[in-house]
Amino acid sequence: MFILDQISLELCPKKIESAIFQGNTPRVDWSEKVQTAIEQISPILHPSAVYDLFEVNKVENEFLSLSRPDLKHIEIIYIGPNVVLLNRAQLIVISVVTLGENLDARIASMNDAGQISEGYLFDRVGVYALLQASRAVYHQVERLAETRGLGVGSVMSPGAIVGWPIEEQGRLCSLLPVNRIGVRLNSSGMLIPLKSVLFLVGIGTLYSSKKVEVPCQVCTNEGACWCKY
Repeated sequence: MFILDQISLELCPKKIESAIFQGNTPRVDWSEKVQTAIEQISPILHPSAVYDLFEVNKVENEFLSLSRPDLKHIEIIYIGPNVVLLNRAQLIVISVVTLGENLDARIASMNDAGQISEGYLFDRVGVYALLQASRAVYHQVERLAETRGLGVGSVMSPGAIVGWPIEEQGRLCSLLPVNRIGVRLNSSGMLIPLKSVLFLVGIGTLYSSKKVEVPCQVCTNEGACWCKY
């Protein structure tokens, strides 16, 4: 089990503005607002991550079977039809990444005070920051695979992959000490703090890529995509 609690975030105003407007030029210049939001958000973010490595026992019938020396039994995880993306995996890295609870509280207080546009901008900067924190884990996975002479597969998250319901993230969370980074599941199966994410990545000799990829072809997102920024 690995903990990352010193994650450096590069919050680029231009990239965040491009992500918000999807590369289009807004009628009003938002650069100063984005810069101000970054300056106010940066001190309250506490990005951290926990991740661990599991052996793949079987990929079959929409399920992934995992084991680890300290586990008393094989864990069977429902992935859905796109479990085929893990057919080449010998090992699986499971991770939870969070920005901490302060951002949630700040956005909630803004919304309560009627500062809707400011709260929205804080939320968008938070989305980008969480993506950057996740990429820090991707780099750890890539280095881990490289030291073992392995390639890496696509990043996959419950709810973000067609056929893999977000409710399934509870079973995956149970395999990690998410409380070590201040994360929990609420009664609806959502990660708290809200700016948190769970994902897994397969690694193995049959993967040719050295970089974690995003499986756009099976993504559930039908709106704005931030992964390219």
